[in-house]
Amino acid sequence: MAIKIYTENFPEKIMEKLFSNHVISQKDDILAVYVNTFLGHINDACIITPEKIIQWINKRNAVERKVLSFKKIKDITYEEKGLYGYINYHLSTKKTFVIKLNRQDGEKFYNLSRETWEKSEE
Repeated sequence: MAIKIYTENFPEKIMEKLFSNHVISQKDDILAVYVNTFLGHINDACIITPEKIIQWINKRNAVERKVLSFKKIKDITYEEKGLYGYINYHLSTKKTFVIKLNRQDGEKFYNLSRETWEKSEE
């Protein structure tokens, strides 16, 4: 299993799989990708673009894709529990969108998403 955050020099194989699975399009300006792979298959991925966050989960042939616009976010918080880091995206509808990442990369992805969110508010 390989878990990694890419902010530049995105691996071609990973990007091709994300394109072919319609997770992202050629039009998306990718700022960061958090990807969890196992034996060459992508188990889950989180992608940051200037406008949105895309979460893609592939579990037992059931694929789930969630898209969250930065415009809908009121606040972003981060907490660590055990081996994992949880990024909480608090929405204007009093709901919370949560992304669970490994602790090592969670804070880095949180900082990237918070920075992008703050820029989108300007």
